[in-house]
Amino acid sequence: MHPSIDRVLERRRWAAPLTLALLMCIGAFLLLRDLDRGWVPHDEGTLGQAAERVLRGEVPHRDFDDPYSGLLTYMNAAAFRVAGVSVNTLRWPLFVWSLLWLAAVNAVARRFASPAGAALTALTCLALSVPNYRAPMPSWYLLFLATFGMLAVVRWHESGRRRWIIAAGICGGLAVLVKLTGIVQLVGCALAFWAATPQPADRGPATATLHQLRVAMIAALGSGLALLAMLALSAGERMAWRLVPPFTLLVWTLAYREWTSGGGTAVDRLRILARVLGPYLAGVAIPLAIFTVFFTIESAGPDLLVGTFITPWRRLNEAMYLPPSPGGLLWSLPVVFILWPRRDGRMAAVARGVGIIWFGTIVLASARDPRWYQAGWASVWSLPMLVAASLALPPLFSRAFGHGTPRRDMARSIAIIAVSGMLIEFPFAAPIYTLYAVPLSVLGLFAAVQDWEHVSRRAVVLVGVFLLAFAALRLNPGTIYSLGIRYRPGADSVMLSVPRARLRVMAEDASDARALVSILGRIGAGRTLWAGPDAPEVYFLAGLPNRTRTFFEFLDRTPDAARDIPARVQAIGASIVVIKRRPEFSPVPSFESVAAVRQMFPRCEDLAEYLICWR
Repeated sequence: MHPSIDRVLERRRWAAPLTLALLMCIGAFLLLRDLDRGWVPHDEGTLGQAAERVLRGEVPHRDFDDPYSGLLTYMNAAAFRVAGVSVNTLRWPLFVWSLLWLAAVNAVARRFASPAGAALTALTCLALSVPNYRAPMPSWYLLFLATFGMLAVVRWHESGRRRWIIAAGICGGLAVLVKLTGIVQLVGCALAFWAATPQPADRGPATATLHQLRVAMIAALGSGLALLAMLALSAGERMAWRLVPPFTLLVWTLAYREWTSGGGTAVDRLRILARVLGPYLAGVAIPLAIFTVFFTIESAGPDLLVGTFITPWRRLNEAMYLPPSPGGLLWSLPVVFILWPRRDGRMAAVARGVGIIWFGTIVLASARDPRWYQAGWASVWSLPMLVAASLALPPLFSRAFGHGTPRRDMARSIAIIAVSGMLIEFPFAAPIYTLYAVPLSVLGLFAAVQDWEHVSRRAVVLVGVFLLAFAALRLNPGTIYSLGIRYRPGADSVMLSVPRARLRVMAEDASDARALVSILGRIGAGRTLWAGPDAPEVYFLAGLPNRTRTFFEFLDRTPDAARDIPARVQAIGASIVVIKRRPEFSPVPSFESVAAVRQMFPRCEDLAEYLICWR
């Protein structure tokens, strides 16, 4: 936003509430406009089937292998009870949570930007998130809870009140109960609190015990980095390049901050940390304890531990998706060039001019040329690395970046949480997983650069406008299948109208789903269904119960896990079999298994995606 407009708005008491109201209206419009567009069948089927099984009295992990921790399953079951069993039902809670999250993003952004600048930041974060994939996936809720936790940390910076520390902990605990990767948020907030609690300057020089404590703490950080590097390398060099450099910069920042954070004794340092981390861990424990007690009452305590903390690790080997080549980071250099602090106003104007040409070319040319689309996507994908660099560079280049304002601690906390959020990409770094965390990076980067000296506010606005334009014009109208690859307008133009789903999807998906529901509706009464591999949508769309524990065969931890399809079918006495020809994660059904099923079941019907056999 132009500085003169900012000054006008800042002088008006009504500016902030009016801007927030306009922001919420625009956000609601953008979310509602395409709330029924697009789907990934196995995602919708997983969420729907799990919630329906809870409605029938089953308990996650005890009676079925919920792929996630379970809290979201209970929330979805409550939505089904209120509004009916349908894919569309689950998208309405996502809509409400998205609006609450948009308000939280605006609240965080107001700490470092004017009302207009905060609204621009919030709209950019929205365009880079839910409108690209409207399924109510748990990772969206992790983004929401991470932002709420970030806002709590910001409020603690402002007020120093312990209740905000506890609130941040509660958000972290809830995130873990949504999905195991919520641990990322939990650790990120803990690191932000740690970095924001240096020793007071009046404690005198650092004692030998304090030096020893600092060495131990820095060694612990290094050990964590080494463990992350080993896990990332086990997934491939590209994953290591994606995760290790930014977290190396984060560890450097934390180590530098710790080593230069005043004097005193080790006891003083531990006491200061305990005053912050104690209430934080207490907040984390509150939702975890309530959930554990509930599952213990349901005789499912051990199942909860196994299903939440052990079973998901199978995805490390079975469900792997590598990030782009590290060469994509080169496309972030124009953003660095534009945002780099400059004392010379003429050079700053030249940088902005170059930025306008560069960003304008990307937005316009990416409609037809995949290479320019890749340049724009790489700029988005690189944001977490830029945030990590924004943490590490000011101590090294204090003359260029300045010594900071009283807001620097707050900006550092926002950036630390943002960098931690990128761990959600491990081990499945599909393009949509970038968007589950990159809004945090937008907040982290803008918070950091607004605190630098000699940075043009117009340069920050230019980068924000580019990200918003590229997301709104090239990401939102596309499909999840072309995301990060090339611009391809969404082909979700055919209405899938079946009892449990009214969505606009691709023509082939609609045709298969209609035929599947029609056939199973005609023959399913009184029969037992087995569907797979990785076909939870079949049970949900047809309204037929799943007699197994399993949603995805590659996550199966029962004695049946090693059996082939005919043996699994016989184990439950199925009289209808639906074979998914191209499962997303489990191995493709072998020719021998399919032939054996055809022999067992005399009547079969072929669809493009499924083979349906019954007797």
